[in-house]
Amino acid sequence: MRALQEWVKDNPKVQLWAARLSRKSEQTSQVFVGTLYNYWTRKVSKEFKTLESWTTFIREQAKDEDNDVRVTWGRDLESWLLGYVSDKTGRNLTDTAKATAFAAVKNWLIYRLTRASASLPTRLG
Repeated sequence: MRALQEWVKDNPKVQLWAARLSRKSEQTSQVFVGTLYNYWTRKVSKEFKTLESWTTFIREQAKDEDNDVRVTWGRDLESWLLGYVSDKTGRNLTDTAKATAFAAVKNWLIYRLTRASASLPTRLG
């Protein structure tokens, strides 16, 4: 929990996003921020030095004319979610947990990319 709090503190844009989400629901804010953190620490941070560099990379992909390039982030996330095994339970995520994680990451990207968000997939699969 402390690592998550430090990560949020070190990422001012995540702080703003969390505050925005909290206006509607504190619980949604906590789940979405925690999910983004989990995805960041377990997958994305192995390929990108900062959350902002990953977001910028996706922003550039969203401008591509090729739909396969524009939705690469969604396929990467889906692949990770399908193979994810919980440390606590030793099981794969439920369909509901996968959908929630997808919604969290998509919400972050919409928050950060706004104009480019039209090219983001609307659901898994």
